Amino acid sequence: FLFNKSAPHDISNLRLNNKFTIVYAGALQPYNCINTMLDYMQICNDSDTELILVGNAPNVDLLGKVKSAIMCDNRIKYVGLVSQSELKTIYAKASVLLCLRDESYPLMRYHFPSKIFELIETGKPVIASDTGHLKEKYGQFIHVIDKPDAQSLVDAIRTIKCNASNAATWKWMMHLILW
Repeated sequence: FLFNKSAPHDISNLRLNNKFTIVYAGALQPYNCINTMLDYMQICNDSDTELILVGNAPNVDLLGKVKSAIMCDNRIKYVGLVSQSELKTIYAKASVLLCLRDESYPLMRYHFPSKIFELIETGKPVIASDTGHLKEKYGQFIHVIDKPDAQSLVDAIRTIKCNASNAATWKWMMHLILW
């Protein structure tokens, strides 16, 4: 498994090409729904699905849970901090990108995840929780889930996997958003 806290990381051994790859990039903190992502992988029986976690892990308890999940499930990978160019490589090979926030944490309800613009720019499908009025403002461009739990993630990913017109939709969206 990949687990190394030093940066930059060698991401060349990530096998992203032949799998449905879910990517989360950001701090591994509980309010970013890391537990939801791990729960999703527990109920997902698809051996061709993998979860790539990218970013720093300041929460020692959550990092321990991630390490345990990696030991039990080789479809989960944590690569730690990576360079911007490595992150773009990971994004380019992803099937879907995640931007989840748990609104039960103080101030999250008023938080606008600016990372959403970085994710939309990739042209990849994005699943986000509805913080900062994302559904109202950007719901036509991203998959917004009302409740960031494992079942909502299952439903959103199922929609993305079944939507044959995703590529055309994302190219159209990029044309509209990127002036």
